[in-house]
Amino acid sequence: MGEWKPFHQVVARSLERTMRWFGLEYRQGDGEAVYEEIPTWGPYPGVSEALRRLAEEYPLVIVTNSDDVHASRLVENLQAPFEVVITSEQMGIYKPQLYAFEYMLDKLGVALDEIVHVSASPKYDLRPAADIGIKNKVYMDRGFEHDEHWLGYKRITDIADLPVLLGLPRP
Repeated sequence: MGEWKPFHQVVARSLERTMRWFGLEYRQGDGEAVYEEIPTWGPYPGVSEALRRLAEEYPLVIVTNSDDVHASRLVENLQAPFEVVITSEQMGIYKPQLYAFEYMLDKLGVALDEIVHVSASPKYDLRPAADIGIKNKVYMDRGFEHDEHWLGYKRITDIADLPVLLGLPRP
């Protein structure tokens, strides 16, 4: 994946490559325009409620491929009390590199079986989490990626099921 590059460069380069792939014109400033929109993105329905419910019993941690500037805004949009926010900028790499997970474990000072890793991406999150030995994993299946059940995660299709899966009673 090469050396770490600032998030705005990654967004611009990704957009440029995607647009060229589809035969669309990429104009100077398109990448910056998309980068500036990212902090306005809100969560999927039900996510904030589920996270707030989980935060009543468990400390919440987010590991994001965004930069420090955008991470604070994205966390605000989630409207849940995260105790730790870890960004790609802090780590100097992007997920799915295993070092992102090692960095998280070191920063939190926890063992592999003391966390639950939740993601909507088996490819970019749950595979490396399994590779590094994280035991407790949950796949929030939104229908965008193939189910990779051999990774040993619990699969849910409704985020409201996450607190129940982790032992909290239904509201």
